[in-house]
Amino acid sequence: MRGEEFYRGVSRYLSIYSSAMGIEYMAVVRSARHALTRFANNVIHQNVSVERTTLSILGLKDNKLAVVSTERFDEDGVEEAFERLKEVLAVSKPMEYQFKFPLPKMVPSYAAYDEETAKADPNVRARVVKGFVERAEKESADAFGYFSTGEEEFSVMSSNGNFLYHLGSFANLNLVVSKNDGSGYAGWAGISMNETSFEDLAESAVSTALNAQNPVEIDPGKYTVILSPDAVADALGFFGWVACNGRAHEEKTGPSVKYLGKRVSQLPITVADDPAYEGIVPVPFDFFGHPRHRFSLIEDGNFARLTYSHGAALKYGKEPTGHSFMFTSLEDSFPINLVFEPGEVSVEEMINSVDRGIYITRFHYTNVVDPMELVITGMTRDGTFLIEGGELTKPIKNMRFNFGFFDLLKNLEMVSRETKTVASEYGLSVVAPYVKVHEFSFTSKSDH
Repeated sequence: MRGEEFYRGVSRYLSIYSSAMGIEYMAVVRSARHALTRFANNVIHQNVSVERTTLSILGLKDNKLAVVSTERFDEDGVEEAFERLKEVLAVSKPMEYQFKFPLPKMVPSYAAYDEETAKADPNVRARVVKGFVERAEKESADAFGYFSTGEEEFSVMSSNGNFLYHLGSFANLNLVVSKNDGSGYAGWAGISMNETSFEDLAESAVSTALNAQNPVEIDPGKYTVILSPDAVADALGFFGWVACNGRAHEEKTGPSVKYLGKRVSQLPITVADDPAYEGIVPVPFDFFGHPRHRFSLIEDGNFARLTYSHGAALKYGKEPTGHSFMFTSLEDSFPINLVFEPGEVSVEEMINSVDRGIYITRFHYTNVVDPMELVITGMTRDGTFLIEGGELTKPIKNMRFNFGFFDLLKNLEMVSRETKTVASEYGLSVVAPYVKVHEFSFTSKSDH
């Protein structure tokens, strides 16, 4: 990583050419070193490390906007980027609303860096993988997946004097253990490798795979289900992306048109975007330098707030909420540090309360089929079990499901006090509990 002082030097180049060409700018640097160890059939088959740094510049002149990107950070590279900006701005159309860059603001500082994790080499990751393999081999099972570590720099600079810098580390695990016709899964994400027990994760994946042998087939229909944090996190990602976007609300193309301001769960649940939450991988500011604090989306069971990007806030007369993460889509916003806050019951109590139902380890191949109602379809995977008389009794074959996210919240019965941090496709990490939901709809059987 180049460090804060290097990017302060880059910001001076930016200011020189911004002034010379009469172009205001907002610039974002994202530099990531991502190292990954991939394994299959109990053998490491790939070690790869990739480092990439990109400077994206959003230029503003005569209320016209243009974006260019470069991987050059010397003076000639910055000058060439501004020349391209000038050319694109010359043929761009003015914005429909008055655009301006925000003034610099104070931003929070979150502890987000662990040097051991950031600098972990292939030998370090191999020792972690060795533990998974040895535990799987004891049961004549096979371990598959990847373990990644790395670090990321994030800096925001602007022509009106803004300069922000953040350095973070991250680790991410995806582990599948397979034996015969059963499989188990464990996943995790965090700032430091020391935040979790890899032995416990291996044990969970192996025991799930062993218990998933010889699955039986059951009929589709509506069941009471218990969803693991991995499944809950998957659903939350769609909620954050589809339902919380202020632009979609203003254009009446999202479910918030129907549900915002309404009570969406009889339980006093809270879902927040919270970079300060323990276990989360935080981002302290967005692409426009807006500070990111705890921001409740669902509060005490009510769908309370939406995210507004800087562009959408200007266009619709709202306050920006610190959720702008794309220069190529200025009016879209999304939360990237989602937290579903814990409840008051244990997972054991939750299972014991189910007379007949299904336990789901995780979802697979999920997609939105009705954005206005946020209906999600997908399949179960890596450990689906029948619950009878308050106990997990037998594994069942995977099934396809359809559920509306807001129907899921309406049918929510219990939330566990145990939570887990998992990696997310829609952000760096999600913290989620186990939940119990009734009338969860399975639409068809699977052949495995």
